[in-house]
Amino acid sequence: MLRSVPTSIATVSISGTLPEKLKAIKGAGFDGVEIFENDLLYYDEGTLADVRRMCADLGLEIYLFQPFRDFDGVSAERLAKNVERAKRKFDLMHELGTDRILVCSSVSPDVIRDDALITDQLGMLAKDRAGSGR
Repeated sequence: MLRSVPTSIATVSISGTLPEKLKAIKGAGFDGVEIFENDLLYYDEGTLADVRRMCADLGLEIYLFQPFRDFDGVSAERLAKNVERAKRKFDLMHELGTDRILVCSSVSPDVIRDDALITDQLGMLAKDRAGSGR
């Protein structure tokens, strides 16, 4: 017996309001969604709990939050600020009911192009996330 692989699509891939996007995603047969941050920023009809409930009511799992940009390849001072920014995103993700985040490659013109530094910083992000208890 073949096991079905769950499918999802990012809300950024669909036009309309967030509720319209979620209904279209469910109507297209997807199992879940990747919530794009801008959709949350422009959703003024309710809270994160409402978004979570809307997805649950439609039978959609929130597979991840996206994007988290420009975390790595930064100075120690910038890294401390980015860690605080990440903690706020983890809180947001907890409210949405997901424990996955899409971390994009850094596109900052100030990026430090050092593979070891980037690896260490991304590792720190993963450890911080794992240690957050969520």
